[in-house]
Amino acid sequence: MKTNKKRFMLVALLICFIFVTACAQPAPAPDPAPSEPQPETPGNETEQPSGPTFPTKPIRIITHSEPGGGVDIFIRALQPYIQFELGQPIVIENVPGAAGRIGTTQVWNSDPDGYTLLSHTLPLTTVGDIVYDAEYNILEFEHLVAFDKTPYVIAVKIDSDINTFEDLVNESKERTLTNATSGVGGSMHLQSVVMKDALGIDYADIPFNGSAPAMMAVMTNDVDFAILPFDIPLTNLDEVKVIVAMDTNRMPQYPDIPTVLEEGYEFELISIRRCIVAPKGTPQEINEILINAFEKAAENPDYLKWAEDRGVNLEILTGDDYYRIAEEAYEMVDKFKDIFQ
Repeated sequence: MKTNKKRFMLVALLICFIFVTACAQPAPAPDPAPSEPQPETPGNETEQPSGPTFPTKPIRIITHSEPGGGVDIFIRALQPYIQFELGQPIVIENVPGAAGRIGTTQVWNSDPDGYTLLSHTLPLTTVGDIVYDAEYNILEFEHLVAFDKTPYVIAVKIDSDINTFEDLVNESKERTLTNATSGVGGSMHLQSVVMKDALGIDYADIPFNGSAPAMMAVMTNDVDFAILPFDIPLTNLDEVKVIVAMDTNRMPQYPDIPTVLEEGYEFELISIRRCIVAPKGTPQEINEILINAFEKAAENPDYLKWAEDRGVNLEILTGDDYYRIAEEAYEMVDKFKDIFQ
């Protein structure tokens, strides 16, 4: 009896041990919940967007005029606004000589990477190409932007006996007058030889390195007159007088000054345009960045105020529109090229 009781106790203890051991085992982990799709956010991409590739260093703009010349004054006034748009320093470098051919050729031979540009005037660079067989071809540059349309005027020293265009024509028949130009083959020279040929008069064209030295020659009485971009004499009207506007209509800056047509004379009237070109082969994406920056710079309210105060006739043309007027200038110079011979 005792033996059976002991066996019963052992079996009960064994059952209790098995039960306690089973209860001590950890519960199985639940199945993981399905992952929620993560929203795409900027910066999660494996490839980070690259930084700007142009411009990453200063840009050099070569101008073919002496300091103080029309195109030099123009580009320097625009300089801070271009810097703002491009986020890089703009370095203006004057490379005058040979009526613009030296500076233009330098840019022609520069790397087409957008870091060397030319600030020039039409048709001056076209004359160098056609008449003087320059190394460059002006139509093969990358045409970025043309800023303005600037007619010429004729200025004399304020105490000169020449008071009208009629006086100048008559005086040229009595003695050899002298006319200051921006250099042999420049656009001022072109307007001069076209006028002489049409009117059958003669005078001596005296070359200077740009419109600013030509203006100074009038002021110091070293020449009798100068055919100048209309905005050059505006700041010197206490020392010079404008006798005629070489435009089809009277100019707002000189409302009392008659045109050559009103004076009874008719010949080809040349307007200059201040422009920016890049070397041939500059990539189109770089050209577009530059065009956009120049357009925005020229629309800056502070720059527009400067242009208005100075009487600049802004007429912004870019790309194909600019190229079209470059072609027109080419045709016009080619028409008169034999006059230079």
